[in-house]
Amino acid sequence: IKHERTRKRSISKEKMKLIENLELPEGTPIWHNRNYFILSFYLIGISYIDMITLKRSDLKNGRVSFVRRKTGKHYDIKLTPVAKTIINYHQEKLNTTDEYAFVFPVIPDQFRGNMEQELKYVSMGTKLCNKYIRRIGKMCGIEEHLTTYVSRHSWATIAKKMGYSIDMIGEALGHQFGNRITAVYLDTFDQEVIDEMNEKITE
Repeated sequence: IKHERTRKRSISKEKMKLIENLELPEGTPIWHNRNYFILSFYLIGISYIDMITLKRSDLKNGRVSFVRRKTGKHYDIKLTPVAKTIINYHQEKLNTTDEYAFVFPVIPDQFRGNMEQELKYVSMGTKLCNKYIRRIGKMCGIEEHLTTYVSRHSWATIAKKMGYSIDMIGEALGHQFGNRITAVYLDTFDQEVIDEMNEKITE
């Protein structure tokens, strides 16, 4: 049986910057979805669902703190200037003082806490984001197949090419070290080390 080769899921730092710096009309759907893709990269490859369900209460002292839905792993990430700019844009648009309001306008707030409805809007949002990201890729002359997940793979691949250890990358992404037995003997990396690593990868 002949297997099709798996599509490459990462792009270079240079291509990521092409997407980030592409001139797009502010406030349009393509502009917003480009920003979601870029923000995911700046937040160490945060998944689309975790990003879209970020609440105002998750943002404190220049950091974002959340629990990844897929694994239950807690993340605490320092906001880089680009990430702050994107998040602040949406924070300023919120017409509520509710600390638990969603930062991004993908899931209508009346459905907050309704898992079925949340997943429905996340699914629609993911498809829309993928559509615009692929369009942006063509505009930038990028041949790789782009999806929301590419930001996470790109962050990890760029980190590896910059010489960071697999253990450090794994810690940043929320993976366990090696296997369960060896993981017990390894201390987690200091948060400042992860912060500095993310700043260098995304600068």
